Amino acid sequence: METLDDITIAVSSGKDLTETFGKEFGSQPAQSRGFAVFTPRGMGPHEWQGDEVKQRQIRRRFQLIGTTADTQRVWDIRRAIQVIRQVCTSLKRPPAIRGEQSLEELVLLATLFEPTAGTQVLSDVTADPKKWPDILNLTRTITPQELVALVAFRNELADTPQSQEVSAFAKKLTEDSRWRAVGVSAPVQGRR
Repeated sequence: METLDDITIAVSSGKDLTETFGKEFGSQPAQSRGFAVFTPRGMGPHEWQGDEVKQRQIRRRFQLIGTTADTQRVWDIRRAIQVIRQVCTSLKRPPAIRGEQSLEELVLLATLFEPTAGTQVLSDVTADPKKWPDILNLTRTITPQELVALVAFRNELADTPQSQEVSAFAKKLTEDSRWRAVGVSAPVQGRR
């Protein structure tokens, strides 16, 4: 792992990775390029067992302690990014990160707190706040477009036709000097 120049982190829910990430996962990476797969808690092989009643009970237990399962998944993704940066000391640039369609919003939130999270591909980010993760008071304080704009200040974003609605508005916000003057700081370079 110390000889890698570049790495992509794939955040997956444990489904077929070739279907989700396509050729990028199926192709053999170059000698100096890596591909790491990460599954947050409660998904994939670590999926919580039980019927719908049991799943609701698990979600309520998180809320009883003042958090949600999705909040903890954001924390898991952040820690995965941090571990990759610590283990792969020879990276020439920050790791790129991609999230499966159901996890893209969680990846967005995680990269907001990681100063050097690299390029992130937005393939299916929706502007509908009802389809966003269950994070306490998230949609009461910020719109999906504003969140994408905040991430765009700190990280490089690449969009696809499905995410044009969100990314177009976010690009306008990042270019607007009035919005930028609110006090959003420039990208912070993290420790390596």
